[in-house]
Amino acid sequence: RTRAAACAWGGEEAWREEGEALRKAAVSGDLPPVHPFEALKWPSFSLEDATEVAGRYARDRKRSSGIKAETPAHDRDLRSLPPVLVARGDRWELASRFLRQKYGASIEKKKVRLGYISPDITGKHPLAFLMQDVFHRHDRTTFEVYIYSLSRPDSSPEVDAIIRGADIFRSLPPPHDPRMLADQIKDDHLDLLVDLCGHAGTASVMETLARRPAPLQISYMGFPGSSGADYLDYIIADAVVIPPHLRHHYSEKLIAMPRCYFVNSHRASPETRIDPTPIDSTQIDPPPSRGDHGLPPAGHIYCCHSRPDKLDPLSFSAWLRALRTVRAGHSLRERTATLWLLRSAGTEMERNLRALAQDAGLPPDALVFAEVAPRREHLRRLCLADVFLDTPAYNAHTVGCDALYAGVPMISLLTEEEKEPRTDKMASRVGASLLYAAGLGEDFVVSDLRAYEELMVRCAQEEGWLEEQKKRLRREADRCALFDTQGWVEEAEAGMLAALVAIKEGGGDVHVVEQAANP
Repeated sequence: RTRAAACAWGGEEAWREEGEALRKAAVSGDLPPVHPFEALKWPSFSLEDATEVAGRYARDRKRSSGIKAETPAHDRDLRSLPPVLVARGDRWELASRFLRQKYGASIEKKKVRLGYISPDITGKHPLAFLMQDVFHRHDRTTFEVYIYSLSRPDSSPEVDAIIRGADIFRSLPPPHDPRMLADQIKDDHLDLLVDLCGHAGTASVMETLARRPAPLQISYMGFPGSSGADYLDYIIADAVVIPPHLRHHYSEKLIAMPRCYFVNSHRASPETRIDPTPIDSTQIDPPPSRGDHGLPPAGHIYCCHSRPDKLDPLSFSAWLRALRTVRAGHSLRERTATLWLLRSAGTEMERNLRALAQDAGLPPDALVFAEVAPRREHLRRLCLADVFLDTPAYNAHTVGCDALYAGVPMISLLTEEEKEPRTDKMASRVGASLLYAAGLGEDFVVSDLRAYEELMVRCAQEEGWLEEQKKRLRREADRCALFDTQGWVEEAEAGMLAALVAIKEGGGDVHVVEQAANP
């Protein structure tokens, strides 16, 4: 973990050997020494490996709960049944069907009780920023929304918006007793509970879920992979992050969204739209300057402001080769290119990456490091970049949305199976999903590192083409599927209601489609 955070890879072969040793240790024995989140992040772990690690942790949490989890109301082999097809226009008929199943003929004033649980409802966490504009959009003629916040309360605008968006907001700060948490949720008689953290949260969350506080439990957002838990029934995804040929590696049934599964609140946030050519004429904040952030006054800026532990030596070498090619093609200093990275704590990470750049024949000014900044400054400075570079093993999620909404195209990788770096895991496919939903997938999703490198070079050399992509992205930002929060809520509602009906009627996966269909 320490070496990954410092990018201390020790060369590609040593990195591979260490990764394989970790993988072997993790898939043997009872409780792996590798956390499920690390199994998602580290390239040596395949999707199958990551699900195995998650499953072992899920079973450990179940044992730690001290009780035997209730048997789900449906057979998990139902994943193999043909999917149920629904559309957002089917929501009211699905709700009526479910409520009649539950209450009989008299359903007047009855609503579906929908809960969300998370330890990350705090202004310091990306989840609150992403979901602040989501909860109030649920149809209140159909749903009653409960939010269980396991964080210490704060007065951030994001949390205030989330509180306003709930019908019932329960603040349950640590320390947590899973038995008491489960009893609290059971007392609210939910119909379904959406888990927003999974293995990314504390052990107490999974132990709470193992007690089956709700009859239907759904995994979403916080842990971008299979939980491996028999007490999480569905996972919300899309056809890019979980394509059909990888479906069998997930223990959950699917609620497959028709567009991008990854919701965000960028349209509603006053912090997100700050770029040199703003669409909103009422913008009063002046755009930042390159000089303010140690960047050269001219030339091409490649940016990766993802956490350093998401980097890997194979991808970084490709970035350096592209940077060297672009720089070699320009004799004038003002037409150079720069790689703009995020600095981690301490100096070792920067020292290691600068050494690799030097070994690749690049001068010190080829790399510029940015400090970790408050969200507003982070969003403001992103627009200074020309292209955002996605990290293949574990993609940019929130930061990817940030870059695209700022009008900065992103390059992302989807390799074929068995190619390095491997991109079979959900966390390594999110960038492609974001790009397709933003309308840039055909141009900016590449199939191998050679193509990634070539596209980096093209972006610097074909300035007119790149500028057209930027204009298209800025033009479509307020219309494209990626930032359509209301559309996402309606599609998610259709999927969740169909799942409620499915567990009563013996159905399997749920596919939300864009055209109306008979559920």
